[in-house]
Amino acid sequence: MASTISLLVMIWVLLGWAVQAYLARRQARFLATARVPAMFADSVAPDKHARACAYGRARLLTRLADSGWTVLLAVVWTLGGGLAALAALMPAGWVGQVLLLAAFAGIHECLRVPPRLIQVFVVDTRFGFNRMTPLLFARDALIKAALAAALLAGGGLALLLPVMLMGPPGWGLSALAAVLAGGFLLWAQPRLIAPLFNRFEALEQGPLRERLEAMIERCGARAESMFVMDGSRRSALANAYFAGFGRAKRVVLFDTLIRELDDDEIEAVLAHELGHDREGHIRRHYARLGGLLMVGIVGLGAAGEWGWLGALGVPAMAGAWLAAGYLLLPLMAWPLQPWLAACLRRYEFEADAFAVRHADAGALVSALHKLLTRNAAALAADPLYAAFHASHPPPDQRLAALQQGSS
Repeated sequence: MASTISLLVMIWVLLGWAVQAYLARRQARFLATARVPAMFADSVAPDKHARACAYGRARLLTRLADSGWTVLLAVVWTLGGGLAALAALMPAGWVGQVLLLAAFAGIHECLRVPPRLIQVFVVDTRFGFNRMTPLLFARDALIKAALAAALLAGGGLALLLPVMLMGPPGWGLSALAAVLAGGFLLWAQPRLIAPLFNRFEALEQGPLRERLEAMIERCGARAESMFVMDGSRRSALANAYFAGFGRAKRVVLFDTLIRELDDDEIEAVLAHELGHDREGHIRRHYARLGGLLMVGIVGLGAAGEWGWLGALGVPAMAGAWLAAGYLLLPLMAWPLQPWLAACLRRYEFEADAFAVRHADAGALVSALHKLLTRNAAALAADPLYAAFHASHPPPDQRLAALQQGSS
């Protein structure tokens, strides 16, 4: 029975990776022969389109390698005896399990570095997007490892251990506590976590800030503050976001975005980001993820109690079960990806429609043209690949919807 369970889990995880490989191959073939869509013919030169397609193919390979590396690490930690060996080094009791979670999270985050190195210093450097130094990359990696250890052990999941140790009656409470911890992270990300990696300076008073404040007020929203982030320290890519929880919401504009777009276009981009908040996309998305997390944790507790995790080489202790869940739950949930991606794509269309109602539609179209060129984004995608993976609609579909909605 134990060997059958191990075999079935591994087959399921490997099947998920095989599906990714198949879809990546389809997308790579699509990009190899893709031509500039008609709606971009006047704004995107063929050589820039070819560069975007080449960048897309390169990123496909690194993402596939990253997902394969993630699967390999999961096998090493479970069937390979990694968790069992680490657990043997820890003291008995609740403290030992917290230490196990912290050690596992820190080590695992460090082991995930190699694919990132390739993405940053090979792919992004080749296409002119990387601005990180090796020292800055190492600093970021160490901070991520420390954060993973703190969040998985002390700041989040360690709080579930006393409840999970209660056995089946505690699983539902554990799941609820995990969702509440996720809500805390929504609040903490812009205030406590993001400043560890980037510098944030208040957007200076002037015409741009006045326009953005007026637009936010016109939409019935509120922002605690407006910042410019030094995204150019790490990448030439441009972006903006509206983040936070409750009243602690912040407007964040990349410095690259401010240099690339005019005021009308920045206002339109922010209107799109604001649309995600006003249309309830962020709340709905995290509620969906929270529900899945609750189901996953309850299932994790059951799998541990029934000995299924033991069949995968996971020690019979709640801390090891949580570490195994951190590894395996995302890998086993791959059939849900098309549904989650479809929800996110629908949100993008809705946010665009919101932006058209509260800002200049032509400015949003112009901004998207510039950003797509700046970020070397492929202008179309293989339909099956997009249905499974794309969190944003392919640009040709998005621009067509925007132009239709603004006409």
